[in-house]
Amino acid sequence: MDADIEQLIRYLVAHLKCAVCHHQYSPDDFEVLDEGATVLVLLMTCTHCQDQGLLVAFVQEQRPEPRRARQAEERGKSEPITTDDVLDMHRFLEGFEEDCITLLRGSPQPKTQRGGTDGRTGHLAARDT
Repeated sequence: MDADIEQLIRYLVAHLKCAVCHHQYSPDDFEVLDEGATVLVLLMTCTHCQDQGLLVAFVQEQRPEPRRARQAEERGKSEPITTDDVLDMHRFLEGFEEDCITLLRGSPQPKTQRGGTDGRTGHLAARDT
């Protein structure tokens, strides 16, 4: 196994626990399913509860810009989130009946009778009381 992959697995063992039973992983719990030029796919199997998960790591030749610097730069470009923004998102999700992938792709709209979009402009509609 490549030294970089071994280092990644040691990092994962030190920082991850099973999401189901919270048991600590060991290096033997990780199996490399695919190792490409830009992506690494690992299968994690908890030896305690047998739950399995996939981990996909995107490999870059150059180290990415530090996350804190990127986040600070991005914060300067956007408006702060308001209470109305949070309430709008709450109403949107309340009427959303699809899965997370569909939500992230932005395809469907929630039902209007539950506080979703108005169907014409895509803007959130006022909630019926």
